[in-house]
Amino acid sequence: MKPVRLHDEVEGDVDEVWNHLAEASPETADRFVDAVEVTFAQIGRQPGIGHRRRWRSRKLANLRLWRVEGFPNHLVIYREEAEVVAIVAVISGYRRQERVLNKR
Repeated sequence: MKPVRLHDEVEGDVDEVWNHLAEASPETADRFVDAVEVTFAQIGRQPGIGHRRRWRSRKLANLRLWRVEGFPNHLVIYREEAEVVAIVAVISGYRRQERVLNKR
């Protein structure tokens, strides 16, 4: 198991999704936060679990994507490093992922 390290903007990503979900259901929003924590732990235990994707930008090479447990339209995007798993983003699968990631 590798420790999980969060990029500076990940907490804001989760807050943004929570706010959106809470408009319809605070309970669902809270379940989302719990599911994100479960997903981070799962990725830490099995860093190779995520899917690799071809990105246009070389800067994004080796990033993996994995769905948030129970919220299949939301993705955790991460990179396995030598000592840690670096979580880069938690975003909706509908967003322009490469554009968001290139800004980080």
